[in-house]
Amino acid sequence: MPPEPQEPPERPGARAERGPAQPGAGAAPHPSARAPRPGGADRGAPAPGPASGGASGPEGGDAVRGGHRSVPHTADLRVEAWAPTREETLTQAIRGLVESFVDPSGGRPLHTTTAEIRAEEDEDLLAALMDDVVYRLDTADEVPVGARVAAVPGGLRVDYLMADATALPAVGAAPKAVTLHGLSLGRTRAGWSCSVTLDV
Repeated sequence: MPPEPQEPPERPGARAERGPAQPGAGAAPHPSARAPRPGGADRGAPAPGPASGGASGPEGGDAVRGGHRSVPHTADLRVEAWAPTREETLTQAIRGLVESFVDPSGGRPLHTTTAEIRAEEDEDLLAALMDDVVYRLDTADEVPVGARVAAVPGGLRVDYLMADATALPAVGAAPKAVTLHGLSLGRTRAGWSCSVTLDV
């Protein structure tokens, strides 16, 4: 049996808790924190990837199930997500980020961990959440293959199901850092949507 992976060191402003992986647990709606990653490769400028989930895009007429997509550019990547609620939209953003560089479909959860993200503005919560995913990849070579995002006073609580990123098929360049360019999270006529750009 492989040794249990070590939890990445806790950063100021984020509190993490950890427990064993729960069999059969999947991705669902819940929140998180931030940091850059060395390495990565420049990407070309292919057409936007297909939307994954219920609606056809952030402004889709029916966002009941939510969805996400990645839009690659030279040296960066934009992730767009949408859903009926803010927390579900953030969960979709986590999925969109992870699926932009690995295929998590066959990932075996190793353990669960919880993070709390504190920020006053919705856009800052989005940036901190994406940074937290990048930070865990950078420090522990782990990615969430399931997530549950929930609102708490002053921020978000995120419950992750973490898997070994090195055991998953690579499908793109790994993200290095979140940028503030084009950062958005807000209501739409169909629910909520967000957009975030990352250096790769």
